[in-house]
Amino acid sequence: MNESLAPKLSQLQHWMRWVLMDPRGVAKALEDPGPNEPSPSCPESVADAPPLGREERLSIYAEAYFIRLSSALAKDFEAVRNVLGEDAFRKLVADYLMTCPSRYSSVAEIGRHLDGFLMNHPFSNDLPFLPDLARLEWLMIEAFYGDRASAKLMDSEWPVDKIWLARNNLEQVALKCIPARRRTIKLPLQIRREKLS
Repeated sequence: MNESLAPKLSQLQHWMRWVLMDPRGVAKALEDPGPNEPSPSCPESVADAPPLGREERLSIYAEAYFIRLSSALAKDFEAVRNVLGEDAFRKLVADYLMTCPSRYSSVAEIGRHLDGFLMNHPFSNDLPFLPDLARLEWLMIEAFYGDRASAKLMDSEWPVDKIWLARNNLEQVALKCIPARRRTIKLPLQIRREKLS
């Protein structure tokens, strides 16, 4: 590459972010960049010589990025992951990141919208408590890292508090839950139950 035509570092970083985060994957991004590709286009800035080609090199970074976000979500949403199982959770993460790609500089914020996303996800057809379980887990994170003087309350018709408490031993909880009481959950997990009318 001609040094005088080399992109500025900020341009290369912007292009790399785009190619690594393209929901279609690196191969499709390189093959058909479309109107979302930043200018200048920078594929020539990535080596394309043995032992790895350009696409393979970029794919390594893209997969590492996905694994990092998936790992963060698995840690933050341990009960959701345990209810779904590893394969289904990985699919959920892929679907979520395609619809709600990270817009935050901190990986800690990546799960902020998972509960809302789950409201329309097919997994919630069979497990309708999943959005509330995800909301409970997110509120637990906010309660842990937030201002300790403030209380968090959550209403749910599902016993997500019991599911969360048994998240490492889910055989104890019937996952095909039928709501019998409306629950107001005060974090950290102080529960007030009211009969549904």
